[in-house]
Amino acid sequence: MIQFTKYFLLMISFILSYYTFSHNDKKNIAWFTVTYVLTYLSEIIGVHTGLIFGNYNYGNVLGMKIFGVPPIIGLNWVFVILGSLQLANKISSNNFFKIILASALAVIFDLILEPVAIKLDYWKWLEGQIPVYNYISWFVIAFTASFFFIKFKIDLKTELLYKFFLIQFFFFLIINIGFIWEL
Repeated sequence: MIQFTKYFLLMISFILSYYTFSHNDKKNIAWFTVTYVLTYLSEIIGVHTGLIFGNYNYGNVLGMKIFGVPPIIGLNWVFVILGSLQLANKISSNNFFKIILASALAVIFDLILEPVAIKLDYWKWLEGQIPVYNYISWFVIAFTASFFFIKFKIDLKTELLYKFFLIQFFFFLIINIGFIWEL
């Protein structure tokens, strides 16, 4: 099953992209592109310098790597941020609170994902533990992307994003619970 992870993530990314960006709105496409590039470059810098997230590197589960980072990682960032934004939008109408909440949801997602990702060799932390500034960086990057999403009044034409976010969240949470029982 682990070997299919990269193919599953790629397929889901194409499906979500189709439903999210099929109406060819230039603002949506621009936001998607800038967010992808920002997050992917952050990962490249992070892997090569230890800055931004800490000292880590990617395993082989997520597929080929360009500059040490699987390209699927940028797509995952985009869809985690979009899903958290859509969920925040359902909770509040206040734009500033939406940005804060979406950023916090992205960090909570990473908190749930990290133990599973390490155990399944998505990536590993070279010091053996996750630095706190990894989560601070997640918040700052998600905040930046969310801010521009709200500022440019990007409209999503699908409800799939927050549902996919929640499915992934609970999937990784259940796996974490399984790992705890394994101990």
